Amino acid sequence: MLTLGIDTVVILLVLMGVACAGGGYVVAVVAQRRAGNGKTAAELKTEISEYKESVSDHFQTTAGLLHDMTEQYRSVYEHMAAGAQQLCDTEQATSQIESLRAGLLPVIEKPPVEDDEAQDHSAEAPESTDHASGGSER
Repeated sequence: MLTLGIDTVVILLVLMGVACAGGGYVVAVVAQRRAGNGKTAAELKTEISEYKESVSDHFQTTAGLLHDMTEQYRSVYEHMAAGAQQLCDTEQATSQIESLRAGLLPVIEKPPVEDDEAQDHSAEAPESTDHASGGSER
């Protein structure tokens, strides 16, 4: 029979341990790459960071577009209000304008008028025209 010395058995056990550790490492790396579609952890972190930045940019652009759309809507509303005051009888125009304002737009505070000439001009202009100048000053 074949007899192995203690030295040989120890060397074989150490080699088997190294082989198992190396095999485990390779299996772990392969599993990690498979989970990340072949990408390393650093590549995945970079990709996630770029994605977050893209989402942030998207929402900033969306907020800007919604703001612009709101301002355009406000301009159309003010144009319609001015036309209603000029073309319809005062009582009917006022009730229509107020029903639109209550349902669709927040109340806009008028800035105080500082000089007498501006007050004389605002008395001649329809009320909604004052809103148009107040809305464009923002």
